[in-house]
Amino acid sequence: MSAASTDPGEVLRYWEKDPDREGELTHVHRQPARPARYEGLGLDPLLEIRLNQRGITGIYRHQAEAVKAVRAGQHVVLAAGTAAGKSLCFQIPLIESTLADPKTTSLLV
Repeated sequence: MSAASTDPGEVLRYWEKDPDREGELTHVHRQPARPARYEGLGLDPLLEIRLNQRGITGIYRHQAEAVKAVRAGQHVVLAAGTAAGKSLCFQIPLIESTLADPKTTSLLV
């Protein structure tokens, strides 16, 4: 294992074999991968076409739940790994607002 490894599985395997870390790990549970779960959002046809053109052919369930919450005016905080689609959860409602009213302005902080 490299000293800068960011793969959690690799780090855990290293720690399990490292005699200097004996007793530091009290439990390791490996969860098998599961298939992605998608959910429909009823997007504006133009938005759906543009997303498809960018290779986004489905919205994951966590994204759909976040978009619905944003649409409902709820405060939303997302915590997920890199490239999990967090930004899209906020961008979709902004684009929908702009499509509904081209004079709409938005601010992302």
